[in-house]
Amino acid sequence: MNESNVDVVPAPPSAPFRRRLSRAACVTSLLLLLAVTLAYLTRDDRVAAVTVFPPRAWSLPGIAVVWLARRRTRKVALAVAALWLVYLAAMIDQPAALIGMLYRDFPDERWESTPAERRVRIVSLNCGSGSARAIAETAAYEPDIVLLQESPGGTVVAEAARELFGATAGHMSGADAAIIVRGELVPDDSNDRNNLHSVQATVRLDSGARLHVVSLRLEPPLVRLDLWSPDCWRAQTANRQLRRRQLVDVAKCFPPEDSPLPLIVGGDFNAPPGDAVFDLLAPRLSDSFVAAGLGWGNTITNVGPFTRIDQVWISEDLAATTVVARRTLYSDHRLVVADLLLSD
Repeated sequence: MNESNVDVVPAPPSAPFRRRLSRAACVTSLLLLLAVTLAYLTRDDRVAAVTVFPPRAWSLPGIAVVWLARRRTRKVALAVAALWLVYLAAMIDQPAALIGMLYRDFPDERWESTPAERRVRIVSLNCGSGSARAIAETAAYEPDIVLLQESPGGTVVAEAARELFGATAGHMSGADAAIIVRGELVPDDSNDRNNLHSVQATVRLDSGARLHVVSLRLEPPLVRLDLWSPDCWRAQTANRQLRRRQLVDVAKCFPPEDSPLPLIVGGDFNAPPGDAVFDLLAPRLSDSFVAAGLGWGNTITNVGPFTRIDQVWISEDLAATTVVARRTLYSDHRLVVADLLLSD
């Protein structure tokens, strides 16, 4: 046989080479773990391209790389995988809310037994491109106050208010957000200059409770996967900073801190739990889901919720008993129901 006609089969990579490759994969996974952990701990604007995604999203490539390396460096791969599991456990949004499903009920017995004048139920809903049918879904929860985002026009909101609470219902609409109440509503003076992403009002419910209420929708996040591009990082940083400026404008119109009115700020923040933008609300306000969340609190998307951007924040003279997210039929968001008690 002519030797020139014999096919030459390349030799497979040597065992030492494959072992080095596996170790490099484990090191890469570990470096990714350290980088994303630092990003979520600091929430710096410069790493918004990372933190715009839910923390668990980064575990997928991290664990996948380790899985490929498991045969040659089993012990190291298992150790790195275990660290990823610790990361996932630490980054779960309010695990107590999930555990609470085993022994808590909605509505809470304490809330139901409280006199009407000392309790209030908030429903917050992004209507999803202004669906009037989405507003009608809130009626099933018998709310006292409805906070709407991506709301339909003022005429539709007014009709929805009458359907919900009768002819005496209070309501107001801005360019994007709206408020409907079971009672009277006095719009805040700030709405004329700040109604592109929020509306504010002083509310007197039929029960007699008085509150200051804000419904808002901040700038939507960017979804970009081109993390190798410097433009992606710059754009995500600018997007986060824009949301912060919007919330600063909203907060400037809050009543003074010595106001006797309890303060409720709810809506679509377009930011995941723990985002640095929420630092602008604390310590005066707190996330009601942190205090009283029950079940899976994620709200977007309605079909497969992966993060909790719809939230209700409350002042210290309010106490949350139960906060839940519920699936909708006519919106791409789940709605949030927050049961609150007023202090004596």
